[in-house]
Amino acid sequence: MVTTAYFWSADAMAARLVRAGLEVVAVQTRTDPGRRPQTAMIARRSPSTSAGRLADATRGSFLSPPHDAGSKYVADAGGASTVRQHLPAGLIDELRLHIAPIVLGAGERLLDGVANLKLEPTEVSGTRLVTHVRCRIIH
Repeated sequence: MVTTAYFWSADAMAARLVRAGLEVVAVQTRTDPGRRPQTAMIARRSPSTSAGRLADATRGSFLSPPHDAGSKYVADAGGASTVRQHLPAGLIDELRLHIAPIVLGAGERLLDGVANLKLEPTEVSGTRLVTHVRCRIIH
């Protein structure tokens, strides 16, 4: 176990995104029999949201645990920009990379501008289609 994290319902997470000044534009929930439901959300910055307000939300209550979380885990499934913001702030304790040999476009470089990053690989697995790498962030 690398980090304490929390589970929120899709509605609670959407409410937090809205309070942080984002607009939820898509929600997709997967419910497989015998497995915990998973939800993916796409949110974008509203035109009226300032970058400062969004940054304050990221460092503050947006990532704080829900009232009934106990000692569960939270997954920050953001893109490269989110990772580059959260790593220097010390908000990420474990990085899970899923590497697939598919070119989807120009993309973003994941670790550009992240200084003094120390990673310790803790698990590597995969198939011929994808490689999964789990790393502990050494703070």
